[in-house]
Amino acid sequence: MSEFFWPDDADLGARARRAWTAVVEGLPVGTRVSGVVIGRQPFGVFIQIDQVPDAVGLVRVTALPPDVELPLRGVHVVGDVLWHEERNCQVTVTPVGYRQDVACPPISDAELLDVKRRLLSDRNERQGR
Repeated sequence: MSEFFWPDDADLGARARRAWTAVVEGLPVGTRVSGVVIGRQPFGVFIQIDQVPDAVGLVRVTALPPDVELPLRGVHVVGDVLWHEERNCQVTVTPVGYRQDVACPPISDAELLDVKRRLLSDRNERQGR
């Protein structure tokens, strides 16, 4: 088994593109996020961000201290939103730590409902409803 792998979810990219507007609005630059490693490549790791459905983060290897290895599949990563990569609908995340038992407080129920409302509105608009 290779130490490098892509996310297993074949539809993740399409869902990330559909959710992009809500992701950018729901996760402004500087927001603390958490997520689980779902992909690992020599350039960094992909995380499924907990706070917004279908948000994909990228923690670049260059953002890690020189003596720290890339986290493995399933490791929980905590970091801050650094940038929104519109070209590939990814959130660039600067890590502040990662461990199996670290969790970032989720967004409030009201904020989550607002994000879901915007996701549905975006989807309906794209489908002409």
